Amino acid sequence: MSVDTGIVVADAMHCDAAIVDELVASWRELSERQAVVLAKLVAVFDTTPVAEFAPFEIAAALAWTRQAAAAQLDLAMDVVRRLPDIHAAMAHGDLDLPKARVIRDGVATLDLGLARRIAATVLPVAPSLTTGQLRARLAKLVIEADPAAAAARHRARVRDRRVELQPTEDSCANVLGLNLPADAALAAVNRITAIARAVKQAGDPRSLDQIRADTFLDLLLGVTTDSTRAGGSVELVATLDTLARLANKPGHLNGYGPVIADIARQIAQQQRHTPWHFTIYDTTTGEIHTGTTRARPHTNPTPSSAASTAASSSPNTPRGGHRRHTAHPAHGPNTKHPNASRPSAASGGVFGDPGRRFPNAALARHIRARDRMCRAPGCRRPALQTDLDHTIAHRDGGRTEPGNLGPLCRFHHRAKHQGRWRLWQISPGIFVWRSPLGKLYIVGPEPP
Repeated sequence: MSVDTGIVVADAMHCDAAIVDELVASWRELSERQAVVLAKLVAVFDTTPVAEFAPFEIAAALAWTRQAAAAQLDLAMDVVRRLPDIHAAMAHGDLDLPKARVIRDGVATLDLGLARRIAATVLPVAPSLTTGQLRARLAKLVIEADPAAAAARHRARVRDRRVELQPTEDSCANVLGLNLPADAALAAVNRITAIARAVKQAGDPRSLDQIRADTFLDLLLGVTTDSTRAGGSVELVATLDTLARLANKPGHLNGYGPVIADIARQIAQQQRHTPWHFTIYDTTTGEIHTGTTRARPHTNPTPSSAASTAASSSPNTPRGGHRRHTAHPAHGPNTKHPNASRPSAASGGVFGDPGRRFPNAALARHIRARDRMCRAPGCRRPALQTDLDHTIAHRDGGRTEPGNLGPLCRFHHRAKHQGRWRLWQISPGIFVWRSPLGKLYIVGPEPP
């Protein structure tokens, strides 16, 4: 259901958001001061007669450990000297220190020219991203810039995989698996979560986190129950040309982030006996088309057949050299996203009766494919782990259709209903939030 944006803004104008504006202004001032501190750290390095002992000078002056001083000096040298655009953004109050550190770390393995180009690419959008969103954006850009080098770095890191025991306080310890392949690690964690949820639903009084921790130890110690037989899986988003080995674009593991193309293809190969959910994106118009395959496509199609698959708008069209597979399309006409007119909601369509309380499987799949993550500002909870919320409540006349549904994680769902946040969906997939203090936040679609 759409809402006139002028009404939203006019409503918000009656709220006093001055305290939030003051918070933002103070944070910008802090970023400017942090830029000055980084420059002073570099100045101390330049002035110290023997550079090796510059961290000692800093540590003595600020009562830091030598290791802390060395780490801060390394950050300062990278930001001020290696990536001066980051330092300039901090000096203007546009970028804070945590995000500067994320960018520095994200391009640390690249040569100077490429590192600066990627930093320049993300700087315009960095102020509006959380550190998690920024880290994922950087990871994707780094993989795209040099897929072969990214694959080599992945193999080198995996060779250094290991398990560590870290003693902590009060006779406890941490068990860490380091440098594990992302797909296997995520599948393992998802299995633990699936087991824990089954145990919790059976009435176990422990918290979900406690059950997860106990399940983790049970599995390592060989303790088995009916619940521990649950499997783990991952949700992969990848382009067709990557799966067909015509490109090496990064895939995306929901709950983790971007991964190299080889991992995406390995995951697809492992799912050869299960149905695939597909989404066709038109990058020009923003239209999407979703469905589920009944028969798995060949994993190694010829280049010509794979290209025709990518270009075809109908999943049922026979493709030369490529086995025909039937599909359940989300609905007849494409749904334009994000600025399209609302699709037909006639009763009996593939999305079902818009007057019903809950979405059917096709509509739920379409919403999750369209939005991909919780639609609250900054939240990266995968859509599969969220509630499908009626923007206008069903009891208030809200319809069960694409323009009135969106995924919200449980916390942000509660914020809407209990925390006095207001939410509008001004076009299918474009959400406007208003905070209790009157600030407006627009959340658009995730890029494909």
